[in-house]
Amino acid sequence: MAALEILCGIVVAVLLCYYYLVLPYNFWKKRGVRGPEPILFFGNLMLVTLSKMSLGNYFASIYAKYKKEEPMVGVYLRTNPILVINDPDLIKTVLIKDFSKFSNQPKISYSYTHGHILTYPLINIYVYLYIKFHVMNCFCIQAKLKEMFTMIVECSDTLEKYIGTLVEKEANLDCRELAAKFTTDVIGSCAFGINMNAMSDEESEFRKVGKAFFATTTLQIIRFRMREMLPWLYTMLGYVLPYTNETSFFMNSVLDMMKYRKKNNIVRHDFINTLIDLQTHPEKLGDIELTDALLAAQAFVFFVAGFETSSTTISNALYELALNQDIQDKLREEIKKHHEINNGDWHYENIKDMPILDGVFKETLRKYPPVPVIMRKSVEDYTFEDFKISIPKDTRVFISSYGIHHDPDIYPNPEVFDINRFTDDEESTRHPMHYLPFGDGPRNCIGARFAIFQSKIGLIKILRNYKVDVCKETVIPYINREPKMAIYLEIFFGVTAVIVALYYYFTAHFTFWIERGVPGPKPVPVFGNVMRHMLGLQSITEFAVEMRKKYKGEPLVGVFTMRKPTLMIQDPELIKHVFIKDFTTFADRGAFLHEIPEPLSAHLFSLESKRWRPLRTQLSPVFTSGKLRGTFFLILKCAEHLETYLDTLVKKGEPIESRELAAKFTTDVIGSCAFGIEMNSLSDRESEFRQVGREIFATHFLALLKLRMKECVPKLYDWLGYIIPYDYVTRFITKVTIETMDYRQKNNIVRPDFMNTLLELRKHPEKVPEIELTDTLLAAQAFVFFAAGFETSSTTISHALYELALNPDIQNKLRQEIVEFNSRNDGNWKYEVLKEMEYLDKVFNETLRKYPPLHFLTRVATDNYTFSGTKVSIPKGTELFISTFAIQRDPEIYPDPEKFDPERFDVAAKKARHPMHFLPFGDGPRNCIGTFRLI
Repeated sequence: MAALEILCGIVVAVLLCYYYLVLPYNFWKKRGVRGPEPILFFGNLMLVTLSKMSLGNYFASIYAKYKKEEPMVGVYLRTNPILVINDPDLIKTVLIKDFSKFSNQPKISYSYTHGHILTYPLINIYVYLYIKFHVMNCFCIQAKLKEMFTMIVECSDTLEKYIGTLVEKEANLDCRELAAKFTTDVIGSCAFGINMNAMSDEESEFRKVGKAFFATTTLQIIRFRMREMLPWLYTMLGYVLPYTNETSFFMNSVLDMMKYRKKNNIVRHDFINTLIDLQTHPEKLGDIELTDALLAAQAFVFFVAGFETSSTTISNALYELALNQDIQDKLREEIKKHHEINNGDWHYENIKDMPILDGVFKETLRKYPPVPVIMRKSVEDYTFEDFKISIPKDTRVFISSYGIHHDPDIYPNPEVFDINRFTDDEESTRHPMHYLPFGDGPRNCIGARFAIFQSKIGLIKILRNYKVDVCKETVIPYINREPKMAIYLEIFFGVTAVIVALYYYFTAHFTFWIERGVPGPKPVPVFGNVMRHMLGLQSITEFAVEMRKKYKGEPLVGVFTMRKPTLMIQDPELIKHVFIKDFTTFADRGAFLHEIPEPLSAHLFSLESKRWRPLRTQLSPVFTSGKLRGTFFLILKCAEHLETYLDTLVKKGEPIESRELAAKFTTDVIGSCAFGIEMNSLSDRESEFRQVGREIFATHFLALLKLRMKECVPKLYDWLGYIIPYDYVTRFITKVTIETMDYRQKNNIVRPDFMNTLLELRKHPEKVPEIELTDTLLAAQAFVFFAAGFETSSTTISHALYELALNPDIQNKLRQEIVEFNSRNDGNWKYEVLKEMEYLDKVFNETLRKYPPLHFLTRVATDNYTFSGTKVSIPKGTELFISTFAIQRDPEIYPDPEKFDPERFDVAAKKARHPMHFLPFGDGPRNCIGTFRLI
């Protein structure tokens, strides 16, 4: 009997393994969707799983491989089917036309309420940065941007000074850090009303938060791998992985700031104030429980997204400009020209009139899209009518923006940085969905315009007086670094997965894309199509690029994230449908929320549409042009500090780390404009805000442990995640937010910044009756604004500086424009002046193209959906993936995509391209809310 029992047990185990790990790989076959063969456990993303290829690069490879043959590709992430959309019209359908069917994004992040904030996966980082609610839409409108432009310029002035101090040291500058500091200050000033002092204070807590968030520490890797491989285990045990002090600092700072403003009746039209208003009027969000953690999470992710994507774009732009001195010369010339024209008075309008800057910026975003893979998830069953492919609800749809951006058929020689790709003529020849650095549609990057202006003014300030060039520390060619210890962690969690999960569980859905006729790579049991990613062999960005190349011509590509189907959308029209036209179906990003162990994860980027809509509605006014104009002087002040700081650095005769420089600057800008706080990132090397900024993006052991738990065992992480001590950023952001709100409310202080908006929400929770507006929830919004405000902008700045250093001709042209505008405006930079700087705008856009803040965008279908012009239908809950990085590195969209060419964003070039082919901040109602960063 014992032998029989053993035999029966083995048979059952084998059958269960087959059911869970093999059968799911029939998903795409049943639907007639082509794709690569999946690998057991991994699906099609083995390289991504193994951290050998980024997710963006993988989906770009899928796009490249299938684009000419398949409009859709079916791949598997482990056993989860993913539909990769290659066809631009299908992309437009998913992002815009049928957005309501793909308004969700894949559940790739989690929230908690046990005092810990969200720590994002290192490789997938950009997809989590632009967390926004519908309530924040107006925050990014032109009036709000103009109002904040002054604050951005102030931060850029600080950046300029900061660079001066660095230059004095005669040392090489880290453009990435320089940009991060700058964008940290910008986000701090414009969104949180806090002077984060990322540039003025080397120990800025907010900068530490930003660094901590992206740091590749062992703990960060463990978190990442646990969330990716065993999300249910991470949900139960994730709390045992401690967060850093920076995390708690950020959350506590946000919550304290909110309390302070509310207590002292301080009103400032910024992100924090919006959180306060939500906290005061939780009814605006309906039945959503608006906790302090939820609010703090919004602040955290906004902070991360605000500084990281922009700083990355800046640094990418600088990188390309350093490699392409001719482009840099042109850009510097344009900058000097506009500087002289405007007598040094930079305005919102000035920057918009700088074609070279715009080209550089767009080309940067093309080559380095913030979101290399745009993700969506079907909110209902959906059928792509033209292809008769149906996908069930919750099917993931991915669009490789990176693959598109690096498609040589769209952008010849995509690896070449060529700003001429964005001339009006060039853009007019391209499909709108062939440029998606920010995604597109209602759920695109909400802070795109903010990031654009933030990054552009940062580039202006950097390049007006200085020329960037490569140094011995410069990595050529540019590479995506992978997390440390990834393979060892994957082995550990892989063994755990084999023990706790049966084969069938991981493969049961692998027929998802086949059944819907969506092409895609063959999934691997357990891993789906992301085995390489899960094993640390491939990043998501690399995966997206691979998918785009592999499935070139395919509007949709079905892949599997482990056992979950994800639809990669490559067609710009389908992307437009997902982001804009059918936004209501794709309003959700599909991010998991773990509010117990990570309270700050309940921020604008991650929240489901139910809470996202009312919050975004309330927070959006902070980003209007009028608001931006009102805070522009604060940005200028920070910019002046940057200038001074830079002068001191220059005197040292040492290379300056542009990444840190930008991060300090943006930290101060965010602190001043959004939090009403002098973060002193530039002036104080010990600035706590800068430290928090660093910590937000730190990838240490505990952070990675939480990450992996959330990915692999989300429910387990919900139960046990709070035992992991990693709450520094959470405590800090919450404290700053609450104390600031309390102080403002007590002293009746009103300041047109983000914190004031949070305070108003806090005082009037009836504005969001659907949401329980807690201090933690408000702090979460402050957190995301702080994080997004400084990191993305500083990244963009540093990238831009990097490109300008590589491209002296572009740098010179930009500097010339800056000098011209500076002279024209007598050094009095204004919101309108900045918008007139066409070349700066080009450089900025090219930076965002080449280095998009979000390498990919995700959505989740909230209803069954059928893609227009196809026969592909996806059910509710299907995740969509749009690789902005892949799109913006697609040589067919951006010829020679690796070349930094601001002219890609010439009016004619832009017009020639599909709007969805430039999505550094996504697009649609759920795009990046922090357009502030653009200034």
